[in-house]
Amino acid sequence: MALISIVPFLTSSTTPEPYVVTASSEFGSGYYGYQAFSGGVWCSKKSSHLNAWLCIDLGKSNHVPVHMFSLNHLTGTADAPCWAKEFLFQGSMDNLIWETLSEHTVDYWGLKEVKCFETNKKRIAYRYYRIFIIKPNAPNTSGNNYAYLSDIKLYFDTNLGTKISHKHASLDYILPMNTTKNIMSKRNDARVGLFGMANDIENFGDLYVVGPDGKSHLTKNGIKSEIIFDGKASSTGDYELLNSIDTFKMLMICFSCDNNTTKENTLKGTHLIPLVDIDFGETLQHLQAHCIVLVENGFINFGFKHSKLLSIGSIAKTSYNTSVQITKVIGIY
Repeated sequence: MALISIVPFLTSSTTPEPYVVTASSEFGSGYYGYQAFSGGVWCSKKSSHLNAWLCIDLGKSNHVPVHMFSLNHLTGTADAPCWAKEFLFQGSMDNLIWETLSEHTVDYWGLKEVKCFETNKKRIAYRYYRIFIIKPNAPNTSGNNYAYLSDIKLYFDTNLGTKISHKHASLDYILPMNTTKNIMSKRNDARVGLFGMANDIENFGDLYVVGPDGKSHLTKNGIKSEIIFDGKASSTGDYELLNSIDTFKMLMICFSCDNNTTKENTLKGTHLIPLVDIDFGETLQHLQAHCIVLVENGFINFGFKHSKLLSIGSIAKTSYNTSVQITKVIGIY
């Protein structure tokens, strides 16, 4: 199962087009609804925490089935108790009639903990999706009630639906945690076509398939790749690659953040870029053509001056991090 994040980085409630984000209420600056889809936090108005909701409109001709979504608990320490305890994930064709696709209850949610939720078993493609919070867990440490949602990701399963062709669709691919473990546990399940990637510290590994015999096999002719940068690109400037990127079909960019207290990596991830989406050049537009968004509005903007030179155009740390960096560039043939 391969999942694609279907919502791009949003810069306002209505950009980029055709996406539109609405909410039952908004606390104000820094906590607008769209920010929850851009690595930030949405917060309702004070005491508007019951039956609060956050909705995204994918656009008139952009109906897509959502098969999984994830949330990251990014509030400050004082608001940590306000996680969404009981909530619904809902879909709609017209923003009037809503169908509940899944129901969820979370008894504990640690700060900066990402939770994934499966949904939409009917695999119906809706235009509108919303998270409807029946109630948060508890008031904050000052006794005030708010509803919070943060760092929302909606995922489409490429094996269960039609191809996404919208020009703003994200190209970030992920595989659920423990995919390989789950598939290996089905060694005697005679189904064909399941595949998974081993979870390791760099978020990539070996590809397995379930064959007609019902057993999991390590593919002999899997995806060929090559590490062309292995280091720490943590500041603006140029970084030479070991091979020309124009020999590959796709690049996998591995990144990480260092925790402000422990000085250790606390967040790691990958970002995929098809070669056809890369333009070489030395203008600011070229050097900030690609963006990796991190928690608390941190980001890395980067591009390629030429086929063997990675260049970081701008970089922003967060209150949680001493540094953010690109650690590897992997070319995929």
